[in-house]
Amino acid sequence: MPERITVQADLILPITRDPIPGGTLVIEDGRVAAVLPEGDGELRLPGVILPGLVNAHAHLELSNLKGQVPAGVGMCEWIDHMLTRREETDVPVESAIADAVDELQRTGTAAIGEVANTGLSGAHLASSRLEGVVYAEVLGLEPDAIAEITAELDALEERLESALPRDRFRVRPAAHAPFSCHPDLIRIVAARSPFGEAGATSVHVAESPDEVEYLATKGGAFTELYARREIDASAWEAPGTTTVDYFDNLGLLREGALAIHVVEVSDDDIARLAARSVSAVVCPGSNRYIGLGRPDVRALIDAGLTVAIGTDSLASNVDLDLFRELRDAVRDHANVSPSEWLRIATLGGATALGLTGRLGEIAPSVSARLLWLEDRSVAESDDPVAALIASASPSTLRWLDEWIGGAR
Repeated sequence: MPERITVQADLILPITRDPIPGGTLVIEDGRVAAVLPEGDGELRLPGVILPGLVNAHAHLELSNLKGQVPAGVGMCEWIDHMLTRREETDVPVESAIADAVDELQRTGTAAIGEVANTGLSGAHLASSRLEGVVYAEVLGLEPDAIAEITAELDALEERLESALPRDRFRVRPAAHAPFSCHPDLIRIVAARSPFGEAGATSVHVAESPDEVEYLATKGGAFTELYARREIDASAWEAPGTTTVDYFDNLGLLREGALAIHVVEVSDDDIARLAARSVSAVVCPGSNRYIGLGRPDVRALIDAGLTVAIGTDSLASNVDLDLFRELRDAVRDHANVSPSEWLRIATLGGATALGLTGRLGEIAPSVSARLLWLEDRSVAESDDPVAALIASASPSTLRWLDEWIGGAR
């Protein structure tokens, strides 16, 4: 990329300010130096320039299960099928992760909140142009195994730290879910999490009615699943509370934490998350695939939470294309505008993962890792954001820095 270049487009979508028809970007040394309302750019591009998207919740290590786990079966049946397919599949996980990382970049994702259990995704992320946070996730219900699990967490964090470039990725601890972690393990993860820092930890919260029932009574589908799988949950006691109350009482929901899914939450739960400065990451495509409810995104926004979006895994979604995810979200959530959804997928994710000032908006000092949608009709539309979400695809998307750097 040239040291300095000016680029003009039919429309620039800064996210944090109004769209700029005919705007010009001054790019110096791989960063945006200025955003101008007009000007004669050295390069004049038809279409729209916007920030790269942020996929705030993914499980790349499950990418070899794409299309192999039945849809619409509910949480516990999905888990059962997923575990069976993970044991039986002959699809190589390493090549599937590589393909998934390529798909993320081809479809406009600039950053990721990756959840890792083995560390296999680390090398693939390191060789990509993505950045973000990788969560070393643990689970376990038996108290006698906690010391061993903690040692495994140490080893997983070390493995990821050694694989990932520190100028693009941070590694943070994560507990899986309330139904899969002993409370002492959750306390350990909470104690290791750098609260006050965006993206400090990540945990699945209130994803399904099965979870609600299990926390209330220790009965229902999870009890049946654990019996069928011979998982010893005898030491786990139902708290008789909501997931939000449970995690809050264990010290896990503090400033900078990510609450993933937040489907089965009450107004009081949402107010508690907002009071704790927790970010919400919704995964509507995954919820739909499994056969679960829809998060009340309007309520989350109105409560003042930072809201981000993720695809979750290819075991629970059809692809990792965030523009496709946004199209479905716009269709299914009529009370959330296309512009709000685009903000969720850009600035929302960057804020949740601690990437503001680098990604998520177009403003001075941010990375020139921006998207160019080569489609003049989108810029000329009465609602360009709606048109952008409706039409964006790998065939019309370009990474601006790569194109300037010599692909043009």
